[in-house]
Parts: sequence; C-alpha cells; structure tokens
Amino acid sequence: MQKRFNILVPLACPHCLAELMPTLDQVQQEESVRCASCGTTVDLHVEMRPPPESLPASQDYLSL
Repeated sequence: MQKRFNILVPLACPHCLAELMPTLDQVQQEESVRCASCGTTVDLHVEMRPPPESLPASQDYLSL
C-alpha cells in the first residue's frame, strides 16, 4: 500500500484573515472549510489559468 502525504494549502479567511490550512485533497474535491476564529464557511475550488494564446518566440523556457 502506498503511503499518502497530507499536503497542506495555506489560505486566509476572507472575513478575519485568520490562517486556514485545508489539505490538497480537500481543495481537489472542492469541499468547504470553516474558520475557527469567526465561523465563516469558505468554499474551496480549483482555479485553472487558461493556456497562453501563443508561445513566445524564445526557446529559453520549458513548456509542460
């Protein structure tokens, strides 16, 4: 059995700026977390940036 790592994603509460520490699995499953300080519920969702429309002419980068 493969061991899973619990990767934490530090976030701030949008209401009181307290530190929230959801796991990467919670973010990927788009769960919600509750702030322990003020009780605000924060919905987690994955934001994906759109790919660039065109690649730069320079070959000094690695495209994944």
